[in-house]
Amino acid sequence: AQTWLAAGAPVGVTNDRPTVAIDRLPPSTTRVYRLATPPALGAADVPPPVILESPFSQSVEEGNPVTLEVQASGVPDLSYQWFKNNVAIPQATAATLPIAAATAADGGVYSVVVIDGNGSPTTSKEALLKVLQRPVITQQPKGALLNAGQTLLLSVKATGVGALSYRWALNDHFIPGANQSTYTVPSVTGANSGTYRVVVTAVTPNGPLSRSSDSAQVLVNE
Repeated sequence: AQTWLAAGAPVGVTNDRPTVAIDRLPPSTTRVYRLATPPALGAADVPPPVILESPFSQSVEEGNPVTLEVQASGVPDLSYQWFKNNVAIPQATAATLPIAAATAADGGVYSVVVIDGNGSPTTSKEALLKVLQRPVITQQPKGALLNAGQTLLLSVKATGVGALSYRWALNDHFIPGANQSTYTVPSVTGANSGTYRVVVTAVTPNGPLSRSSDSAQVLVNE
């Protein structure tokens, strides 16, 4: 609404156009009218940024990419500061927080503060990032050079969350029944030559997570 003043007193209010109706004035009467200027909004009158969509909690397998994102509106230009476990993340000042290859150290509680052009801040809701860790192989299987009739013994050591299972493979074909941390052939032949590896799987509440060992070359002289 716009208010007209005469001699400093309001004489009319209009909502659609800057005009006012004037009653008949006595002869030789002078009256000065002016349109009152509404007060400008100050920084204190402008609402802080509005978080349209906070980052959401998610899980990611170790080594895979993941991105946290916030959507907000407010007085431009908006700026951002991401936090992990209530500690500001250096150089994390965009609307998105990309992680190229997640590690265990990336797990935690994230939030972001959005600041508008007036310096007013708004904090997003917190988001929990879980990094699902595959088993860690602490001792790789080692290759061997054997003569026919000798014993082949391959072994692997690994750690991980939950129970671990094993599957040995020869030339990328899984060996039936070879499901222990060691694989033994009591008396080798030329058919046992080739490239061996073992897939170690951790059974977790979030599903199975696997890691393959390095290859081990076995050569049998007949």
